[in-house]
Amino acid sequence: MLKKLTAVAASAAISVMASSAMAQIYKGETSAPGGATHAAMVAIAKIANDEADIDIQINDGQTLTSAAIKNAQGRIDFSIVPPAVYVFMTKGQAMYKKMGQDAIDASKNLRSIFAFTGGAFHPMTYADSGIMSLADLEGKKVFTGPPSGAASKNVEEVIKIETGLEAGKDYEAIHLNWGAGTQAMMDGKLDAMFNATTVGSANVEQIGLTNKIRFLGIDPKRLESPEYQEYLKVPGRAFGEIPANTYSGQVNDGAVTVPMYVMVAATRADLSDDLVYNITKAFWENLDAVHDSSALLKAINKESAFNALNIPLHKGAYRYYVEAGFDVPDAVKPE
Repeated sequence: MLKKLTAVAASAAISVMASSAMAQIYKGETSAPGGATHAAMVAIAKIANDEADIDIQINDGQTLTSAAIKNAQGRIDFSIVPPAVYVFMTKGQAMYKKMGQDAIDASKNLRSIFAFTGGAFHPMTYADSGIMSLADLEGKKVFTGPPSGAASKNVEEVIKIETGLEAGKDYEAIHLNWGAGTQAMMDGKLDAMFNATTVGSANVEQIGLTNKIRFLGIDPKRLESPEYQEYLKVPGRAFGEIPANTYSGQVNDGAVTVPMYVMVAATRADLSDDLVYNITKAFWENLDAVHDSSALLKAINKESAFNALNIPLHKGAYRYYVEAGFDVPDAVKPE
């Protein structure tokens, strides 16, 4: 009898070990540390692990456009997606032009969990550069964002609307990943850069600690112009301000008007409804812990969960929102 019980116990132990070894590990990708896009993905993974026992491994330092298509193709499970990128994917345009129909087909598998304010484009130069406005970028080396990214497209469009200057013709648009772009600016290899990060970012503060910096703002009186109104038709685009004295070394006397952007926490349609439901529930029911995890996420709230959201909700996320009484816009309800 003892031998039989020992054998049963051993069998049970092996089963538990096998089950543990086979536990599903999900993959997420996001941008480099220092902004809300990175902090949001980290918070999702931490809350999912702590509250729902779901393991999400994050690969950061990635270009969001690349992560978005990998997510849509089922090669990863979670990513942070700019709303404009989803539009381009559904049409096989811009950074997805070479993929064409493959990008369009993949977009049908992309689903959202919630939207949040990603931050602002910080158009910055050193105070002693002689560059006083965006118009002075003519003939200069300007970091506008990663290659084939949505950021560079946004930035170069704003520069053209504001000044008439065209990338590659009137100024040299430098395309690097975010970390390399910041380093190039600190090394004096750039005349100006547009750093996409949350207002109050440590990345920008790091530059301002060693050099006086000037932000190159947009004329707020022009925001009602037809050109800027056309720019705003692309989902996820917005304008806001960098207040005076936000950063060490900031020489601007007053607030500076700059482009801002919304981001979407996304997954894929063929991921388990129960899994996404549990992640969504854990995230919103532990929102205080999300806020405590990073000051960059203080703006995430239930009232803005669907702002500029243009990717249909995952069925699992939608189920939670219905149960919790969220006011879900018809446009993003799953089919």
